[in-house]
Amino acid sequence: MSLRHRTNAAETVLLLSSLLRTQVGDDNNPSPLLLQLMKQGKSPEEIELSQDIALLAADIMDALGEASAKNEMKKVGPKILGLLLFAIPELQEDIDALKR
Repeated sequence: MSLRHRTNAAETVLLLSSLLRTQVGDDNNPSPLLLQLMKQGKSPEEIELSQDIALLAADIMDALGEASAKNEMKKVGPKILGLLLFAIPELQEDIDALKR
């Protein structure tokens, strides 16, 4: 695969990540999609967990896209591990909130 194709792939991954972030919003700015889910009766805890998982996926996509653009895929593992280690406690809090 040529560098041009890797760069295009990286740009595509980063674009998809941006689209995902637009669809889910963030804690301070929920998206219209999440607001609609609230209107449909989904609990705030369900929405928070789903949003956090989607944002983690977007963070992982960003890391992979950036590594691809720099041709440094071998270095992306520790970054993804760091993202997961940071996210796991928050996800556990979301799951615990669902159980209450």
